[in-house]
Amino acid sequence: MNKKIINLFLAFSLSLFVFTACSNDDDKDLVLEKSEVTVDLGGTTTVKITKGNSGYKVTPADATVATATLEGNVITITGVKAGETTITVIDNEKKSATLKVKVATYAEQIAATYNGDLSITLPGGNPEVSKKDIVLATSGEKVKLTLANFSFGDTALGDIVVDEIPLTKAEGTVTLTETVATVKLKIGETEINAKVTITGTVSTKVKKANLAVATEQVLDLTISVTEVPDLGPIAVTFSGAKKAS
Repeated sequence: MNKKIINLFLAFSLSLFVFTACSNDDDKDLVLEKSEVTVDLGGTTTVKITKGNSGYKVTPADATVATATLEGNVITITGVKAGETTITVIDNEKKSATLKVKVATYAEQIAATYNGDLSITLPGGNPEVSKKDIVLATSGEKVKLTLANFSFGDTALGDIVVDEIPLTKAEGTVTLTETVATVKLKIGETEINAKVTITGTVSTKVKKANLAVATEQVLDLTISVTEVPDLGPIAVTFSGAKKAS
């Protein structure tokens, strides 16, 4: 009698365990592989649903900032306008998860310090090449360019700073739109107002060296400095890679 009772108890416990396990499998929490992402303006990124109850639906809070599409358990987010929003994911069991999305401006994508070869050529002279840093900083949706300690030979002219350079992007390359600015420089103790014209691009290029990271972000610039008394137009070019932060 006791043996029968024990067997019945074991059978009941086993069935209860199986039922509970099945219930848990049938009613999972909804889990995403990430809780927040940053996507480039005009770019895309993906986030997987790692756990849930199928029948998923995705809804962006502001589709003017970012849109979302779903294929299987993969959400594809597209950056439409610079800003922040959220995407809500719901499954068949009405479980939900929220994904924070930031859409980065072109300026945020390229803001960095770049180190490379700066070439300076005076009228009738040969190029003078040196290693220099150029800094691109965000200025709203535009960028501010700083070339500190601009000089050639023993002649120091000061800093070239050009703000609010407009940006465009096509086929993965960000273009710094031609911008003309008046920059205060010095020749000895004399302060002058030079005209500076800047154009350039930031693109992803294959590294020359065979390193673990195969590509790098490269800034290529053309800078023209004119209206400098007694010197004539100064032609400047720069090509440098983004420095590790």
